[in-house]
Amino acid sequence: MGRRRGRRRILKPRRRKLPKFFKCPACGKVSVSVKVNRQKGIAVVTCGSCGLSEEVAIDPFEDKVDAYAKFVDHYYGES
Repeated sequence: MGRRRGRRRILKPRRRKLPKFFKCPACGKVSVSVKVNRQKGIAVVTCGSCGLSEEVAIDPFEDKVDAYAKFVDHYYGES
């Protein structure tokens, strides 16, 4: 006699979410937040710990991660 086989669950891989806070290049703490204003085309990047702040120009299709990357590049003097 054969046995009944249970249904197998198909596990889908979880989608990774983008972080809300980033690492500060000046103080090294994870306290940098990014506020995006798409109408003006700018993003305000601020560190809650050391107070480092900058406005970064962004395109309409760019996200918070892109604004943070531009901020870090500008901090280290790469462009």
